[in-house]
Amino acid sequence: MDQQVPPSFPPSPGADRFVRAWDQLVTTRSGRRSTAAALLLLSEGPTEPARAMLLGLSARLVADDAVLAPHALVEEAAGPTTVADLCEQLAADLPESMPPGSGRLRFPSYWLMRDIAGAELTEAPERRGRELRGYLYARHLQRADGGKLLRERLREHGAGVLRPLAVAVDLWELMAGPLFGRRVRRRMLPRRGRGWYARWARHGGRPVKDFFASAQSLAPGGRYATPDRVEQALIRALLGDLDEALRRSLFSPWRRRRGARFVLFFTGADRPPSSGAHAAPARPGAVHRFLSEYLEAVGDGGSTSTSVVVSGDRRLAEELSVPVREGTDLETAAQRLQNRIGSGDGDPSVVVVAVPRPEGVPAGAPGSVSAPVVDRRADAWLRRHPNVQTETFRWGPRTGLVLSAIGTVLVLLATGAGASKYFEELVLPPCPGDQFPGPARTGCLGLSDGRERFDGMSPEFRPLFKEIAEQNRLADKQEKGGSIVRTVAYVGAITAVEKDQAQQRGVLPELRGVLLAQKSVNAAALADNRKVWLKLLLVNTGPKYAAGVTAAKMVVARRDKDHLAGAVGFGMSLQRNFDTMKVFDDASVPMIGTTGTADQLLQQSQQYYQTAPINDREAAAAALFVSRQAVVVHPDGRRSIAGGAVVVENPSADDIYSRNLAEDFQRRFLDQVQGPVTRLGYAPDRDAVKNPDVTVVDSTAALAQRVCDVLAARRDTVVFWAARGPELIAFLYDFQALPTCGGKLTVLGGDDITNSLVADARPTTKYSNLTLYHVAHAVPMLDEPNVQAKQFDSLYEKEFGTQDGMFTDGWPALGFDALNVLSTAVNEAYQNSGSKAFDRATISSILHSGIGQVHEGIQGATGVFSFNGTQTSTRVPLDKPLYVVHDTDTGPVIAMKCGLFAIGRNVTEWGSRSQHPCPRDTN
Repeated sequence: MDQQVPPSFPPSPGADRFVRAWDQLVTTRSGRRSTAAALLLLSEGPTEPARAMLLGLSARLVADDAVLAPHALVEEAAGPTTVADLCEQLAADLPESMPPGSGRLRFPSYWLMRDIAGAELTEAPERRGRELRGYLYARHLQRADGGKLLRERLREHGAGVLRPLAVAVDLWELMAGPLFGRRVRRRMLPRRGRGWYARWARHGGRPVKDFFASAQSLAPGGRYATPDRVEQALIRALLGDLDEALRRSLFSPWRRRRGARFVLFFTGADRPPSSGAHAAPARPGAVHRFLSEYLEAVGDGGSTSTSVVVSGDRRLAEELSVPVREGTDLETAAQRLQNRIGSGDGDPSVVVVAVPRPEGVPAGAPGSVSAPVVDRRADAWLRRHPNVQTETFRWGPRTGLVLSAIGTVLVLLATGAGASKYFEELVLPPCPGDQFPGPARTGCLGLSDGRERFDGMSPEFRPLFKEIAEQNRLADKQEKGGSIVRTVAYVGAITAVEKDQAQQRGVLPELRGVLLAQKSVNAAALADNRKVWLKLLLVNTGPKYAAGVTAAKMVVARRDKDHLAGAVGFGMSLQRNFDTMKVFDDASVPMIGTTGTADQLLQQSQQYYQTAPINDREAAAAALFVSRQAVVVHPDGRRSIAGGAVVVENPSADDIYSRNLAEDFQRRFLDQVQGPVTRLGYAPDRDAVKNPDVTVVDSTAALAQRVCDVLAARRDTVVFWAARGPELIAFLYDFQALPTCGGKLTVLGGDDITNSLVADARPTTKYSNLTLYHVAHAVPMLDEPNVQAKQFDSLYEKEFGTQDGMFTDGWPALGFDALNVLSTAVNEAYQNSGSKAFDRATISSILHSGIGQVHEGIQGATGVFSFNGTQTSTRVPLDKPLYVVHDTDTGPVIAMKCGLFAIGRNVTEWGSRSQHPCPRDTN
């Protein structure tokens, strides 16, 4: 029967992928949602096709008269003319569209700001705040209709037996005024400045301390009572209430049933034309102004509760400074929406769909609309999936409330003594001790000694924290007995991403290695009193080191109290990481890098030393490999060395690692091959990228087509992937569908293409025409080049096992080596000084002058660490080992192996007959 019902959304080419991505964006639950996204459906001619798409999306949110996701539809042509009226309509319509069983939607902050905007205050400016509080309380009582009726009835019978109760009500009203003011302050100015009003209303850059004294300036006659400012306040208040409405409550089954975003639909969003050639431009319409302020508010506050869909013509994009480019079709829009899902980015996203002009309708003609092109695949999918798929619940909310109460009582009775801890966790602030809330609800950031977890971190970190806390406890115990103890800070983005992304980013693997090193170091100190115990201080910088500077300053402030010896980590090549390093540099704190490889890392501080090879060495090895090894597979099956290269990178200014690796490889490839190099950048928001040397695309589909075009012109071209690893998997999916290239492709990836990523995605198994290589710092499953590597592999397998894939990467070993390098310097500083009072300056001197026996360095799991500043002034290991791994459908194979793997064992040639030279840092 459903085949007889046409789909609500026009089944144009790509409509199935677009609607699927939009559905997922709308239904992603709290905790995994990105910030809000605005979808602009813009017509080249008549606006009916764009409006049809909008109404089709709206229809997906209702099934059999039951609302699946809360939404509101505003028709601007016959709708509100001011932003205030528009907000009022949204506040009235959204509660009516709440799905069954999800409770009543309230707007306390919006109602408050609306009352402030209409408050007629007569007192002097210094008294207006107190007057405003009284006015708002009176308005609050007016809205409490039930309470008002009770008061009136009691006063009518006040002389009789109910007089005591009437007096009690009067006394309550007298006392409730100050309580109301306190409640409002807590809502609008919550602790730690997390409320929207605290962020927005910083007058002159100063934080707001008294809400009423500040808010009175928005009332008529106030200093900031301009239409634009009031509109900003109303929109931000509305978004704040919607964000709060989707925040889950432990004791409310109604709130737990709220999963989907609030979707705001606007049709016909145009700016009215001027009245004459010399007339001033008309003020934008209400929808236009709302959308402009909405995007700014989302960018400021990181709101995640809403999604906006707007239909109109291209003038709207021009007024919003949103470019409409070629390729903004449904397929491209689907990719951009998909990129937004689960993104940690705090900025709003504007996704544009350019709805083409119907055939036969000239430009500018309002005329009739011809039937759209129907894509059979999209039509079939839309018929099978007429509605958005939302979460279903077995029990109703009242039953859920009863079951939750029973379950809570049973748990408390079963745990006994644990009950006090249960309630303690409910009333304590969300971020304990030396922690603070991160941006856009990314959890708690700051410091921990392992005893306090970071709210929002992956569960896989918990056993690590437990072990670190235990090691720290043992060190404290030994210190009381006279042993020497020092603290090392581990600096990393612990709560930046979810489990799978944390694994790919290297935070979880390298912290595993750091823990293994701490246990090894402390075991050695227990057996030898000439060695120093180490405690770990975990420094959580947040997503992309967003709070790195703040966290680093906290560490520096307590460096003397904690006997800080140094810091390890800094595994992301980002500008905010560089800023974090400079805080430690200013305090003369030695730093040992783990997995970071950008050349620029060494430029940030003379106190920074690195365990991984820099990008330039990696690029030199990669260029040598493709210029000597026959890696390119031609259509006829023959192989050849690379004659040209396509370099794929992330061109955004924030990803220093990717851009630096791409530049290094281009330079090294031109030195080795002298062949053509094409640089392509993949950036979903390509308009934010300004790099004339790179051709930037905003989807992996467009990237695949660009690469295919280069390969079609020259078949001996290799693709060097300097972008991030997960993006390669999406690119390969799109590339294999291109008929021109037939999926034939040779890729050499940088070190972000990890062994575990390849093992999980199995690209060479899925795509038989793919030839894939990648650079690695260590390959535990294939090679144990020295005794230390064998010992590390044994320790790792015993502690964590080898089934989760992280064992196959070099990142745990680099974390292990980083702490061991710092520990060696600490031990030598203590032994050379002969005093418990040795300081960080002594440790820095040891690192600079050379560590290990007669400055030959120390043996690590990933090679030899020879920071011999007196000879080479280098702070990166000389001839640091590198591998090139060939990823075949039967498993990985070492294709190239170079470097100083052990003291006295420097591998300087590679190839089946050792006929090719390795890149060398020394002669």
